[in-house]
Amino acid sequence: MKYDFCLVASWSEQSQKQLVLWGRELENRGYTVAIVSPSPSKLLSESELHTFVLRDFRDNSNEFSSVEAVESRYGIPSVDHLTFTERQFYQLSRSEALSRTVNIANAYHDLFTEHSFRYTFQGRGPEIHKLLANYITEHENGLPIWVEFSPFDDTYALTTSLDGRWDNYQTIPYEKIPDAERDATHQHIKQFREERRFYAKNDDTDDSRTTESVISKAVASVKNTIGRTRPGRLRDQITQEARLKFNRRVSDYLLPTVEKSRQLCHDIKYVFFPLQYPIESRLTVFSPQFYDQLYLVEYLGRILPSSTQLFVKGHPHHPGHPAPERIRRVAKNDQITFLHYNMHAHETIEHAEAVVVVNNTIGYESIYYQKPLLALGNPTYAETPAVTQVPSLADLPEILSEKISTTVKEETTIESIYSLQETSWDGNTAEYSSENVQTVVDSIVNFLNE
Repeated sequence: MKYDFCLVASWSEQSQKQLVLWGRELENRGYTVAIVSPSPSKLLSESELHTFVLRDFRDNSNEFSSVEAVESRYGIPSVDHLTFTERQFYQLSRSEALSRTVNIANAYHDLFTEHSFRYTFQGRGPEIHKLLANYITEHENGLPIWVEFSPFDDTYALTTSLDGRWDNYQTIPYEKIPDAERDATHQHIKQFREERRFYAKNDDTDDSRTTESVISKAVASVKNTIGRTRPGRLRDQITQEARLKFNRRVSDYLLPTVEKSRQLCHDIKYVFFPLQYPIESRLTVFSPQFYDQLYLVEYLGRILPSSTQLFVKGHPHHPGHPAPERIRRVAKNDQITFLHYNMHAHETIEHAEAVVVVNNTIGYESIYYQKPLLALGNPTYAETPAVTQVPSLADLPEILSEKISTTVKEETTIESIYSLQETSWDGNTAEYSSENVQTVVDSIVNFLNE
């Protein structure tokens, strides 16, 4: 059968719910839709949309007997690279990850032999079944479409690029922005700073330590593992959770308090380097050359002017990373200071002489503060005039020396924020009202018609 859309589900119920709602709306508009899921679920089985479960296909297919055959057929440079995130997250061995890849490729082969799809549509993620869907769709002359993060309220981004770059981004010069839009963007920037919005998390709202939160996460993890709705072994999952909890407690002892961190930001001249969550596709898949972030910390600590400190902050949602023993080792350099992970990112950006990022969403936040922002990797915002993209680590010392303590012009900031806003699409992908679902699908259709 010929389908217009193949909606590729993740392991999470939230992802599946999104796709069911969007699929219904697309069918209401005359498109043919099927959902592909790595495993069965009650939500999908109760949906009227046609659902293909990869597990059902792969038991009967033997098109591929090796990873090499999969790489050769679909032009994949390295399956090892594509499976790296899942191996880390689910604690899989290399052989387990590669075996899963062959099985999933066999399932997709049978699926695409029996059916055709004009588009595959999926939320950004590092799961191997999603990454394979991208390559296989292109091989079958279809168009893969990815949902990406946008930093603005009730918007999201769409792209056909595996690396996450927005297809339709273009910088709109300041002089071509209408006066009313300039004023609105200026007000938006002011409001953003005052409210400290987006991914920065207030100390008072951090619930990851509460007993309810810990229990609910543990229960969900056990259900997923026992129910085989996701890869991995229960023992490994429990061990990982325990290790992260222990790391967090030790880190709380090693790191300065939030108040002390705040005081350091007021008293010392520094460059800010926020750490990315280490099991995140923006890092593992799209910026693999910068995966070892503590090497970057050590390198930055060596190349800064002697009068400038390097302040490093872990991700507030993942306080068990990096491990305490690695913090101890790196922090032996007295030019490097680890701040408390709950220190508000906006405060750290506001007082910094410069910010260096690896694909972090903090990069978006930094643009608002007119700080020199140096981007490693290939984030979309690196295309804006407010950001300096670093071609290689060898270029970093010279670029940092040139940019440190400078200020980005307000006109450049407005130009960058406005251009990103204009490139975003209307709709909130995490909101399920019928009106919003229609808005999200309007944007999908308009994106395809451009």
